[in-house]
Amino acid sequence: MYMKNALTIFTLLLCQWLFSQSLIPVKTIPVFEDGRKLSNPWSGGLNNPQFSNFDFNLDGKQDLFVFDRDGEVPLVFLNSGDSNIVSFVYSPSYAKLFPPMERLALLRDYNCDGTPDLFTGAIAGLKLFKIQRMSPGLQFTKIDSPVTYRFPGFPVNIYVANDDIPAIEDIDGDGDLDILTFSLFGQAVEYYRNKSKEETGGCDSLRFDFEESCWGKFLEGGLTNSLALGACKTDGPDRSGTGGAPRHAGSTISVFDDDNDGDVEVVLGDVSYNNLVYGKNGGDKNFAQIISSDTSFPSYDRPFHMAVFPASFFVDINNDNKRDFIATPNAIGGARNTNNVALYLNKGSNNPVEFVYQSDTFLVGGMIDVGEESHPVFVDLNQDTLMDLLVANYGYFEESSGLLISKFTYYQNIGNIDTPKFQLVTRNYMDFVNNLETLRMTCEGGPSGPIGTMVKAVGNHAYGKTSEVLGAETFLISGEQPPGYEPYMGDGFTPFDHVWMAFEEPKIKDYHQPQLASFITASVRMKVRRAALLNPSAWLYADTDCVIYSEDMTKALDVHPSRYGAWKVEEQGAVYRIIAKKVYQDTATGAGTAKGLHVKQLTDEDFERWFEGDEPEQEQTQRQNFLSVMQGAEMFKKQIRRGTSIEKNNSIQEKISV
Repeated sequence: MYMKNALTIFTLLLCQWLFSQSLIPVKTIPVFEDGRKLSNPWSGGLNNPQFSNFDFNLDGKQDLFVFDRDGEVPLVFLNSGDSNIVSFVYSPSYAKLFPPMERLALLRDYNCDGTPDLFTGAIAGLKLFKIQRMSPGLQFTKIDSPVTYRFPGFPVNIYVANDDIPAIEDIDGDGDLDILTFSLFGQAVEYYRNKSKEETGGCDSLRFDFEESCWGKFLEGGLTNSLALGACKTDGPDRSGTGGAPRHAGSTISVFDDDNDGDVEVVLGDVSYNNLVYGKNGGDKNFAQIISSDTSFPSYDRPFHMAVFPASFFVDINNDNKRDFIATPNAIGGARNTNNVALYLNKGSNNPVEFVYQSDTFLVGGMIDVGEESHPVFVDLNQDTLMDLLVANYGYFEESSGLLISKFTYYQNIGNIDTPKFQLVTRNYMDFVNNLETLRMTCEGGPSGPIGTMVKAVGNHAYGKTSEVLGAETFLISGEQPPGYEPYMGDGFTPFDHVWMAFEEPKIKDYHQPQLASFITASVRMKVRRAALLNPSAWLYADTDCVIYSEDMTKALDVHPSRYGAWKVEEQGAVYRIIAKKVYQDTATGAGTAKGLHVKQLTDEDFERWFEGDEPEQEQTQRQNFLSVMQGAEMFKKQIRRGTSIEKNNSIQEKISV
């Protein structure tokens, strides 16, 4: 039986492109979409980015540190704009300096030395790295892991749930960093006050006290993201009045001073919701009291609404020394994965602010961004001798259905052999494949009939499977004679229709052009793995392109009878013997599958003995490889094939739904 194996995921992160005898840095290769040149095409796309300011190159401009929670990938974009000009350039060399990070990464200056430091995730909490500028580069020193607060007798870690993003800001206005985070149980925001300034006169230590169990005096709904204002029945660190029912797991917190009164307002994002909730602070910096809420923030402009589980960040984007507002999805998988970074510029001042919507394509609009889990391959699709770029993905998120829709995206190389240049042709290259598959599945005689077989051959040819190289001879199947090829004379006198041949000296290629078949196989196997993991307790069996469950899973999968890339229901509610990989039988009808054997020659008794561990043998007549026959080999040969061996009593017999 096929077991649950790990599978390597290839991302669209390319290092260099090999042309002729010279290396060309991939970041210099231009890419165009819809007539515009992408500013940072090779930076890899963003799914769940988190944003912080940091002046990496000491030019006085606030650059961007971006941490993509999906994959835990750091990225750095240097600020190349002027006042009120937004322009950033991808600079991967800085990102390599950062240590491994988990779940979240926020840059905040904890020791007041002018250089932001790194807060990232730890087990159920946070860890802190001090950042020091060195020549060259940056030095990271672990200061506290986990970050703790003072409890009588021993320190206790400040709890941050795995999916949460806390607010790490100066809440009380004393100059050192405090922390707001949701409690482990209940619906309240806990306040951990840093008393470094009060006790030492400086910021170079962390002295957190558990100051308040219900900061702002509000509770978040247990089943909704609404705020119950004034609902806390406790003051200080007493947790007894902060709501005992478990909240929905997952919240993001950010704060900013909206009205220049010295205290901070709060912005919350929650799992399963597409909106941000704003809480107005009517108290002061020492006693927060949320007195009103806005569930359509910012309601005075264009409210943010994006699937799903939003997070918000306040950073300076356009060099005016005012913090702007960015919002993105925080959910890994099942969230919008293109056009997913909303930018609102601050057209007012830092206090009060006025956020004005600009676009939902900040940074990502300048990237090759093809959704989730991309699989790129370079292949000459239009036979012009230039390597084009074809990218498959696990899927583009479709908000109407909540499903990930897989597609092929095609970028044509419109440059030359020495200076490549790519242009987006279509994000629906799979339509051609889809139409072929629909025809193959619905034509007279079915997929194994004469029409279906011919359609499959057309599809194979489109995928580049018909070219084969043997030594100095190259054979190609094509409707028209390709340049440089001659008709193939099988017997020395009569040409074979549509078979062409060329001679060249054997040589070592400077690069390897992968066959598209391998690329497609990798994508399909990823889908099989994800499908199996949807319900591990019900999963019985997985193969190259099929999954068997013990219960109905059709509502959880993208199911369609003919569309390429979708799942097709082959059987439902039948009792099967699952014997080995690609070996199973319907016990009611006797129909089965047997890898390597002619299944029509197998009887029920054969399957029964196989189930018990006695695999059958068959004498088979095999047709030889096309080119071998062309070179004089016999067209058919006989051989003995034995069924897949299994260990006795290592099989299962279950009622299944496919």
